[in-house]
Amino acid sequence: MGILSGIMDWFNFKKMLTPFIIKLMYVLGLGSLTLGVIAVFAGMLIAVLGAAGASKSQDAASIIIAALIAFAVSTVIFFLGAFILRIWCEIIIVIFSIHEELVAIEKVLREKR
Repeated sequence: MGILSGIMDWFNFKKMLTPFIIKLMYVLGLGSLTLGVIAVFAGMLIAVLGAAGASKSQDAASIIIAALIAFAVSTVIFFLGAFILRIWCEIIIVIFSIHEELVAIEKVLREKR
């Protein structure tokens, strides 16, 4: 009866699959965010170095400052994106946790009848 009950919980939506999927999507989202930030940083760095190569008048200090700004912007983008992604995933998981608690309350009330 235990296996059949577990299967029926999935089909009756008493047991949710989504929290696992949300956690997986969070990990994949962080990976994508990391790759995106690396691409943004590389693009900014290439633009800075390209501009420095096009105009021979720029000194090394301005190139280093521009590279540091590119690194700072990329870092801010990463942490802001990770923060927003985390909050979004937590909100969705809280909604499903509320559902699981309501199902548990329903079971207790049915057993009392």
